[in-house]
Amino acid sequence: MVTLTELKDFLSRRGRIPLMDLAHHFNKDPAVLRDMLAHWEKKGRVRLTKVALPCSTQCSGCGSGPSEVCEWLDPSQAR
Repeated sequence: MVTLTELKDFLSRRGRIPLMDLAHHFNKDPAVLRDMLAHWEKKGRVRLTKVALPCSTQCSGCGSGPSEVCEWLDPSQAR
């Protein structure tokens, strides 16, 4: 079971990480982590953004949407 403190410590060391990588690291469902990250978002310490990752092909047929990236913010960067 991952705690909010463990999540904070990991993110503060990494700085920025895709949500799926975070889910794999902690072996948790992304939805569970999203709920936990909401705590840090409210405090202005985390930003979740959707970014389009480059595809290895040009077919546009996979239908994959943007990926979510978690970013730990310094207090001076908070909104």
